[in-house]
Amino acid sequence: MNRILIIALILSTHSMLAEGAPCDGQPGKKHANGGGFVADTASVDATVYIGRGASVCEDASVSHQGFPYMNPRVDGKAVISGYARLYAGAQVYGNAKVSGSAEILDEAKVFGDAEISGDVTVDGNAEIFGHAKVTGEYVLISDRAKIYDTAEIGGDGRFSLTVHDNAEVYGRAKVHNAEISGDAKVFDNAEVSEGVRVSN
Repeated sequence: MNRILIIALILSTHSMLAEGAPCDGQPGKKHANGGGFVADTASVDATVYIGRGASVCEDASVSHQGFPYMNPRVDGKAVISGYARLYAGAQVYGNAKVSGSAEILDEAKVFGDAEISGDVTVDGNAEIFGHAKVTGEYVLISDRAKIYDTAEIGGDGRFSLTVHDNAEVYGRAKVHNAEISGDAKVFDNAEVSEGVRVSN
C-alpha cells in the first residue's frame, strides 16, 4: 500500500513539474544569449536573443535568415511554438504567443498578451499587441498596420485576408476574410467580413 502511494506521489509531482516547465516539459536547454529555454527540437541561431522567461518550443525556428545584421528577439514570457518562424528584426515579447505556421519578420512586433496562430504572416513594421488575436489561413498583416485591444482577425482560406498600409483594427472589432488598407480604422464593435474591402 505504501509503495502505491509513493509511486502515485512521484507521478503526480512529475506531472506538476512538467506543467510548470517551459514548453510543457519538452527536453531542451537554456539559450546562451539571454538564458531563455529552447527545446531540443527547435532551431535558434546563436546570435538571437531569447530572454530568461521566454521559450521556443516544438519545431519553431528563430534566426536572422539571410539578414546577418538583424536578429530577432524573444523576451518576457513570450512563447514561440509549433512550426512558427521568427526572423530578420522581428520581436515577440511580453506574454505573447506565436504558434502554428506563423511567420514574424522584418521589423514586426508582437507583444502584450497577443496571440497569433495558423498560416499568418506579420511583416514590415506591423504591430500586434494588447489582447488581440490573429488566426487562420492566408492572413497577412503588413506595412505599418496595428492590431490591438481585443480585436480579432481571422481567415479561413476562402479569401486572402490582409491588413496593411497604416490601417488599424482595435477595440472589440472583428475582421474575417476581408481587406483593411490605407488609413482605415476598424474599431469598437465593428465587424468586417467575407471579401469586403475597407480603405482610407
